[in-house]
Amino acid sequence: MLISQIFWMLKQYLVFAILGVAFLAILFCIIYFIVYRKLLKGQKKINLKSAFIVAAFVCYILMVLYATLFSRGSMGYCSVNLDLFSSYLEAWNSFTLRGWQLLILNIVMFVPFGMLLPLVNKKFKRVIWSASAGALFTLLIETVQLIFNLGVFEVDDIVNNFAGAMIGYGLIMAMLSVLHREKELPKKITCYLLPLVLVIGGFAGIFIKYNMNELGNLEEAYSTKIQCEDAKITSDIKLSKESKQDVIYKTKVYDKKTALEYAKKIFKGMGIPADNLKILQFNDNALYTSHEESEYSLWIEYAGGLYSYTDYTFDKSNPTSEPIKEETIISKLKKMNVTVPEGLTFENKEQEGQFCFKADMTKYKDEYLLGELRGTLYQDGVIRNVDNSLAVLEKYKDVEVISEAEAFEQIKQGKFNLYLDKEISTLTIEHVNLEYRADSKGFYQPVYSFKVKMNGEENFIPVPALN
Repeated sequence: MLISQIFWMLKQYLVFAILGVAFLAILFCIIYFIVYRKLLKGQKKINLKSAFIVAAFVCYILMVLYATLFSRGSMGYCSVNLDLFSSYLEAWNSFTLRGWQLLILNIVMFVPFGMLLPLVNKKFKRVIWSASAGALFTLLIETVQLIFNLGVFEVDDIVNNFAGAMIGYGLIMAMLSVLHREKELPKKITCYLLPLVLVIGGFAGIFIKYNMNELGNLEEAYSTKIQCEDAKITSDIKLSKESKQDVIYKTKVYDKKTALEYAKKIFKGMGIPADNLKILQFNDNALYTSHEESEYSLWIEYAGGLYSYTDYTFDKSNPTSEPIKEETIISKLKKMNVTVPEGLTFENKEQEGQFCFKADMTKYKDEYLLGELRGTLYQDGVIRNVDNSLAVLEKYKDVEVISEAEAFEQIKQGKFNLYLDKEISTLTIEHVNLEYRADSKGFYQPVYSFKVKMNGEENFIPVPALN
């Protein structure tokens, strides 16, 4: 998520909150000046400083409610996740910027809550009052999300929000202690800043550990243990009990600079001007757009240089309905400077104009190819989109992998990553393959892929195979 996107969302939330505060201010003025002062002859005056703080607090509360409740639509079902730190494990497995951003934003969102409460009312200067208020507020939000199907009730959200509230409380109390020159100031400041230090230290430890690891993390690893104690889990095939040697492969990893050079090379190879590209760069990929003649876009994944090219002149023609010949596609791709290596399996898809070249660890020179090269041919003979997910792999090192039987035991224990909308009653293993999946650092690690029949429906369960 880009910083500009975060600020855009904050702007939407702030507009809603300001309108809400303006409405409440008008309502308060009517009650205060007409009812209290004029009709009831009240004499108590408004403290402008206190009124400003209360208005800021109400504005903040409305922003949070809009972000967590009012801006969301119903999911159509309720979901509960009570596994502590499972969202951190999920972010660790994928290790994408967005995954960590969501966790950090959940913490940061409640920092103003902890900072403003002690200013609104003096009794919230006591930690027990602020801590209780922070816990109750986040619990209220999660409960409303659950009741109205607006989100997942997650214990991690409660922990993150509570941590943010305690950080905010610690910051404001440390500042007030300095301003008031309280006794035992170093000791008090240390205590107040402890939540902030612990959170920063925790995240620093996570990122240091990740950068020290030789290999990346796999999304296929489980983050939440699936409850399947009562399920009938069997195998129709004999699973090997022997661990064995296998290989980890690596692919080229681009950065923002080299990815831009690669994008220009692709565009120029297709005869598209690449001098004035519009560039939108993210942590894991980038979007390059050319508007010189027509509109063309190119998504590039930094890991492996996999890309998706689109020519937006769709209105000029329709996908061809004629049979597609392999040699025709190879010839047209060659004119676009897209090389189709020998040995790939060609498929003419059922949908009009679509084609696909597949590689499953196909030997290519001194390397291996894994993935697909897809595209769509139009009636005017133009290929208007190319999805090149062919990873070029070279051997990195030999490793030992667990046996098929050991991987099956992990499935029986619920240690696998799979989205489920209902409980598992039956699960039968029908087939197993050892495949290679990209990790978060551009390595391709061995992963068992189990073809299963789950509750009568076919599915696939991945289990990381590294010992």
